This record gives sequence, C-alpha cells and structure tokens, in this order.
Amino acid sequence: MGLLMQLIMKTKLGFNIMSEISYKIFVEGDSDKKLIDDFIKLWKINTINYSIETINGKNIDSEAFDLAFKNDEIGKNILILDLDNDNKENRINEIIRLLNSKKIKLQEKSIYFFPDNQNPGTKEDFLISMFKNIEFKKCFEGYQSCLNGLKSSDYASYRPENIGKKELVYHYKLLHLSREQNSDRNKIIGEKFTNHTDNIFWYLDDNSSYLIKLKTFLQNQIEQN
Repeated sequence: MGLLMQLIMKTKLGFNIMSEISYKIFVEGDSDKKLIDDFIKLWKINTINYSIETINGKNIDSEAFDLAFKNDEIGKNILILDLDNDNKENRINEIIRLLNSKKIKLQEKSIYFFPDNQNPGTKEDFLISMFKNIEFKKCFEGYQSCLNGLKSSDYASYRPENIGKKELVYHYKLLHLSREQNSDRNKIIGEKFTNHTDNIFWYLDDNSSYLIKLKTFLQNQIEQN
C-alpha cells in the first residue's frame, strides 16, 4: 500500500496520523542502543512508537536496514553513528546515496554523529566528556605514554595501541564500583548494561555541550506533541 493510500485510509478511519508515526533509530551496536534508550528515558522525550535497531558496526550496507522504512511507507528512519576520523559532509553524502539506491528514506537532518555531530571522534569521546573527574583521563594518558615508551625487544609482542578510549571508559567505571559490586562488574558496567543516567558515574549537567546537542537532536527527530 502506497504512502498516499495509507494516509487516506487512516484519515477515513478517524486516526490521528501524527500519533501513528513510528520511528526506527539505527545505531552501530548494543552499547549504542543502551545509551540512546537511556537518554530518551532520562530526558522524558515524548514518543511512543520507536525502536532502536543495531547494524553491527558502521557498515551502512548492513542487512539490518531491511527493517528500515521504504519510500512508500509511513515512518521515519534515524541514524546515529560514530564519525571516527571521517569528513562529515562526505560521510553524509555516501550514506544518503547508498540508502537512496535501496529506496530507504532518510533525511540528512536525521543523521547524527558521535561525539557531537560536528567533530571527528566516537561514542567513547562522548562518554569521556561526561567524566566527573577529568583528571582520571590524564592518569590514563600517562599509563599509555609509559607503555609506548617500552622500546626493549623484551616487549616486542606488546601492542599498547590496543589500550585506547574503550579501555579508558571501562576503567573509569570500574573505579566507581563498590567492593560488593566488583565481583559482578560485567553485569553492572559492561557496555550492554551500563546505566548512562547514573550520576555516580556521569556528569549529567544540562550545560554539557555534547549532551545538549544529542538531546536537541533526539527531541527534534522523535518528540511528538
């Protein structure tokens, strides 16, 4: 059934069309899914019909997009990814071009890139911006610098580059666990389980520019009045 016919049918039946619109938010993985869901609930964004789908990485040619709304369907697609070290404009053009070829509808304004929809980076940069004590980051950078300074052949098999922002975020959360929680740490601070609204871990002030940008984006994209 085409878009026009669906609208006609709903109008004839007396439905409020706006209340029937559904939203599908596509993210890279389960940890991103948990983060976005946490903030939709924290900010009490007024929406009913939404789902968050994972595309298992940054591959926008994923089979997961089979779930996306096509051009002739009612509903809105939203995409939230890491920008990494890419150029934002080039990345958007690539995404729109590919999804258009699949007849998947997606507006440019419905794409958001971590950390702040502007600068290169990842979800981890977004989370680091929420650290209550940024001094921890300096300690971790000192640890990384020490590892990078091990030039001896005794350490030839070491790969200090494997210890990066994901490990920084994990250890930051680990330091905030009580002794009783430590034995069950992965169920509390594992990526799929982290509570991103817990102010023991995170600085959730409304003046945080990263948080404001994400909140504004989500409100503009999915909030129903």
